[in-house]
Amino acid sequence: MIPASFASAVALPMFMEALIHMSSLPVLVMLFPLIYLSEYLTLFISFSSTLSARRLSLETIGITIFTTLVLYYECRLTVTGIIFSIGAFIVAGFSRALFLMASQKLHDDEHKISSSYHGYILMTTTFGFLISGSLAFTHETNLLNHYLDSGTVFSYLLSIYCSVRNNWDAKLSLSLSKVIVSGISSILILLISLIFGPVSVVSWVQFSAYFLAMLCLIGVSTVHKFFEKVFEYLQRHVLFRPCDQDPSPMPKKNYVSVLNISLTASAVLSFYALSLSQLRGLSPGPAPSFDNSYTPEPSSFDIVISAYTETPESIARMLHAIKSTSYLSSIDPRVLIYTKDPTVSLSMLKNSTGVDIVKRLPNLGREGGTYLSHIVNEWDHLAAQTMFIQAHAHNIRELIPRINSYLVPQTGMLSLGFSEATCSCNNCGDRFGWKDDWSVIPSLYERIYDSSCSDSTTVLLSYKGQFVASAKRIRGISRGIYEELLSTITSESGWSHDPRFVNKNDSTDNPSFGFAVERIWGLLMQCATDDRVSTKCPSMLSGMIRGSDVGDCQCLDTK
Repeated sequence: MIPASFASAVALPMFMEALIHMSSLPVLVMLFPLIYLSEYLTLFISFSSTLSARRLSLETIGITIFTTLVLYYECRLTVTGIIFSIGAFIVAGFSRALFLMASQKLHDDEHKISSSYHGYILMTTTFGFLISGSLAFTHETNLLNHYLDSGTVFSYLLSIYCSVRNNWDAKLSLSLSKVIVSGISSILILLISLIFGPVSVVSWVQFSAYFLAMLCLIGVSTVHKFFEKVFEYLQRHVLFRPCDQDPSPMPKKNYVSVLNISLTASAVLSFYALSLSQLRGLSPGPAPSFDNSYTPEPSSFDIVISAYTETPESIARMLHAIKSTSYLSSIDPRVLIYTKDPTVSLSMLKNSTGVDIVKRLPNLGREGGTYLSHIVNEWDHLAAQTMFIQAHAHNIRELIPRINSYLVPQTGMLSLGFSEATCSCNNCGDRFGWKDDWSVIPSLYERIYDSSCSDSTTVLLSYKGQFVASAKRIRGISRGIYEELLSTITSESGWSHDPRFVNKNDSTDNPSFGFAVERIWGLLMQCATDDRVSTKCPSMLSGMIRGSDVGDCQCLDTK
């Protein structure tokens, strides 16, 4: 029992990490069949006599295919989310298999099985405290503080779901009661996650794949027998016909198949309709204000690069990749480099990179200071659209597809970093340990929208200091806001350097306030309160999925 207990203890923190990194709770629920797939494969590989057949069944292969489809069509995938979610379910299934093999050695002695089960629980709890405690001591920040609601729901659902079936073998028939319990419980779990969890995008393909995976999990033959019982009940109590009398030319088997397919299709459509209704109810937030009187000149599109010690060759490669994307390849963007390297030759940097303008700035305020400086100093000469990016762009492999898929002439604000994290306007923080101790977000919200925000107002945070914004949106708020932010982020003293709120590495070239500015670009561009963007925008890893819209990931400027 010790290996089974240890595996269970390992699975628990992995589940919690999966909650943090997999933003769609319904999709996480849909991966539950992996537990039983892992259990079955472990028993199969170990040649356990628990299985009645020594070959992989079609149901086993079906679960593999259908759970893969659930992940393939997920729009919010992250590498860590995939690792922890799949890993947690596999380890949980491995633990179940080890427990079954250990119980088998007790030869159906109920007293010994009960005693070993209590020992299993005790050892799992002990190992869980040791593993979780050591991880908390060495790595704890505040990662779970912002996911308590989802975590509570998930833990509750997990306990229900894992108690549904104790043994799974596609070759063994389940009783009618177990079919009802397994099927209805799985549907209720998914329904609860949809209603009470955060609103998320789930496609009809994912719903279909999940129901088919559950069909394989319970067993096709067992489900068929269940619907035979249902059909006989309908004949006897609804149609008032004897079960052995079938006046219709359609065989009874065909009736059962039609009933099975109809109910499954109805369930898929019902869940999909529920998901769509939640998405349609998302709020666009307060109406943005544009500066429609401004005439951009001399450029229609600028690329503003914040550089320090990056090599000209790497900057040139990045620019080539960016300018090769679909929209930018059709225009001739102007490129400006702002370097904070006090020793680099400006003429050399310009000639080596082939850019239009190179300027030097004091090494103050990180990339946020660079962008704010450009906005303030070029206020009357802003391009129609400007891409703000660092010389060493974050995750260039996923950045280029994002630009290629979403950058259009109507782009008003497009984040080029991951954009799934939201927070309460009056109590903002994120899982990276950042917290709005200065109350920058509520004060900015009030200045931008001329009204104060409430605790229920959610704000979408931006990351990595790379985005595209239009001059209409940049100039849609007061220039004084940018000037004040620039003065604060480049200051050498003052409230933004208060030791009560800054980290130990706070300095003029890397101020803690810079992390606040990094997160508020969406708010400054009046695109942080649109729930549609925060919910429907795919992750950088998933990219633009089939059937999605170019407006899912950005705020467009409408005429």
